[in-house]
Amino acid sequence: MTDPTQQPLDCGTDSAWWREPHWMAVVILVLLVYFVRLDFLPMVGEEARWARGAVQMMETGDWVVARQQLIPFPERPPMSSWAMAFFGLVRGELDPIAARLPSVLAVMLTSILVYAYTRGFLGTLAATTAALAYATFGQVLQIGRHGESEALFTLFVAASMLLWHFGYERKWRATVVWSLGYAFMAFAALVKGPQAPVYFVVVIGFYLLFIKRDWKYLLRPAHGVGILVGASLLAAWQIPYYLMTDVEAVRATWGGLAGDRFQLVGLLKHLATYPVETFVCLLPWSPLLFGLASKRLRGNLSDIGPWMSFIVVALLVTYPSVLFASHARGRYFMPMYPCFAILMGVVVERSVATAAAGSFARMSLRNFFIGVAIASSVGGVFIMLLSGDVLPADFATTAKQPMWFAFVFLLAGFGTAGVLIRCSLNISTRSIQTASLVTAAFVGLTYNGVVMNGQSNSWNNPQTNVERIRSLIPNPESMSSFGPIDFRFCYYFQDQVVQRPWPETMADAPDDVDYFFLAKHPNDTDEYRMFGRGRTWEKGSPHLPFEWVEVDRISLDRRKSRSNRIVILAKVVRESSGRIATRKPATSSTSQLR
Repeated sequence: MTDPTQQPLDCGTDSAWWREPHWMAVVILVLLVYFVRLDFLPMVGEEARWARGAVQMMETGDWVVARQQLIPFPERPPMSSWAMAFFGLVRGELDPIAARLPSVLAVMLTSILVYAYTRGFLGTLAATTAALAYATFGQVLQIGRHGESEALFTLFVAASMLLWHFGYERKWRATVVWSLGYAFMAFAALVKGPQAPVYFVVVIGFYLLFIKRDWKYLLRPAHGVGILVGASLLAAWQIPYYLMTDVEAVRATWGGLAGDRFQLVGLLKHLATYPVETFVCLLPWSPLLFGLASKRLRGNLSDIGPWMSFIVVALLVTYPSVLFASHARGRYFMPMYPCFAILMGVVVERSVATAAAGSFARMSLRNFFIGVAIASSVGGVFIMLLSGDVLPADFATTAKQPMWFAFVFLLAGFGTAGVLIRCSLNISTRSIQTASLVTAAFVGLTYNGVVMNGQSNSWNNPQTNVERIRSLIPNPESMSSFGPIDFRFCYYFQDQVVQRPWPETMADAPDDVDYFFLAKHPNDTDEYRMFGRGRTWEKGSPHLPFEWVEVDRISLDRRKSRSNRIVILAKVVRESSGRIATRKPATSSTSQLR
């Protein structure tokens, strides 16, 4: 007998998914979560580095070699800076909005891609849940709002794999399938290097050889066309880049950062903790994956076997690349998050449509939404008590909110809890679609409100201090630094700061410098100073050969409570004749840096 609680299957069809309102609801949610308050927080992390690189491309007209302070910076290909520069040209300046637009647009397009791909073999419930889950994964919310490279990289990696597989299953022309796959693989490689080609080749090769046993598809001439398309796109940048730099720069660009991640130090700890980190990065949706523990649910996936096989293979063959890299961080697996989202959509739809009432799958789904309901109501009460000074003053002070917002958040928490409990008591396709949308909306409000307000309370915004330093310099448009200085300072300073070599003798001291910048690092000592950027650091002389005095200094650390990354504005001391005063033996530049 058929269980009366089971819902009819809404399987994927060839209908025009773009006419459905469900994906439009996803787009509206992404607009509200990601495009609001886009410039609220200061530039942090690496976004200022790539933004400053984009500014230098716009200023110099050199769109091939990424640079910092006019010095080549061979750590990544330039796609992220290209995207920022494009929006900088559109807006007339590369402000935080221009720097972050590529990321938020990438999140939106990836969510649409996840919806369209999932809709190809499942119904609107799975597609909507998968798209909403990707857009509101905790880590995607954290990174997708900033000018980092992960969101753009994820879009291109996901497009290369999902479009290839969709075309393969729907029997598109092989030339189109391979060309799309390799083209987006090349775009992804131009964002972050070798990870994308390795993922694409390994996943597609494993799937065709061991799952489909279709080795002939690999040997089709169309595959060669696809390789040619991808290679041509990469060569269009790589050849000029090599001609303008050298072999060492090419090697560092493609293999430097990737090679640094694979070390034996800390590997055992990483093997134990990284899966937990992945689970946390996928919150609040990751508990849905427990539904796959249901043997009955897995037995109901035979009709979508090729699609499920591809998603599972993509995750299993790529995860060792981060699991066995002891220095890998959670975000390094973000390009595969769309596959996790699709799995979650499958679990939700099959739990609703085919799982019997009282089954493990149904109970897991109900418990998930009840858990979110409890968390939303408890979170609302907690923020209200914290913001109303009911809790101790020194307890989570950075999470305090304006009282009006705390009240709104409390109401939203109770409202979310009420809707989710009601939906979980009467499971149907419509009720779970509503529950997924409400969950995503509350998660978005939590991050866009509570989390971002807390970050604003604790993060250091150096813009005002940089402007103060500018006001102390007679000619800020012609400044130099001895050795590299913090890229965040360079971004906010706006004018080009030319990097000069560290003078070892008075003969090296440039006579045309009066004001200059120095970087102070916490490991500087009287015996040596650290200088460098990115992955390249060296020890050098701690002393300048001439006398100088400190004029001002500012901290460039992300948090207000730290002061490890310092930039100092210094002035050359000159004799009455105008010549630069030689450093006295008793004078220590390092002591002045403290």
